[in-house]
Amino acid sequence: MSKLIRAFFAAEIDDRLRRELSSAMADLERLGAAAKWVEPGNLHWTVKFLGDVPMTSVGEIAAAAEEALAGHEPFTGTVTGIGPFPDARRMRMVAARMDEGGRLGAIRDDLELAMEDFGVPPDGRGFKAHLTMARIKGSRGVRELAGALEAWRDRGFGQCRVEELVLFMSELSRSGPTYTALARVPLGG
Repeated sequence: MSKLIRAFFAAEIDDRLRRELSSAMADLERLGAAAKWVEPGNLHWTVKFLGDVPMTSVGEIAAAAEEALAGHEPFTGTVTGIGPFPDARRMRMVAARMDEGGRLGAIRDDLELAMEDFGVPPDGRGFKAHLTMARIKGSRGVRELAGALEAWRDRGFGQCRVEELVLFMSELSRSGPTYTALARVPLGG
């Protein structure tokens, strides 16, 4: 039986955007809210979480994704704002937003169709392009964090170019996840 791996598709960010978002995260982390902040090297735009898939299927999954993404051209989005996700009352994460004209959602929809052949069901929710910066782990300081996020709501962080998606393996540990790139799938074939 093939080893199962936890996998997802994501769009990476460049070093400039990583530095900008890391600086914002450091400022917000000082508030001391009950949140687990993402390691800067792990920042990415999650497009489709696959869950557990057989390691032996990685090549087939990448090939199916390449076919599904052939009709999607590379694009540039504008990263504007950091805020509570999904909203201030039900905050589960702190996330950056990207205005990309719905392109990542369309890509996610096509990936969902392609991944059904591998036993990955569609998640059934609407897609909002977001980059997770922190996960909320309790109630301590969360109201103050939500208030502080108001100052970051419309802050511009510049452009983000998306030319490919990466199929990552995620290995969880007490110290946090480790992501390993298994395949790179270019947009537009």
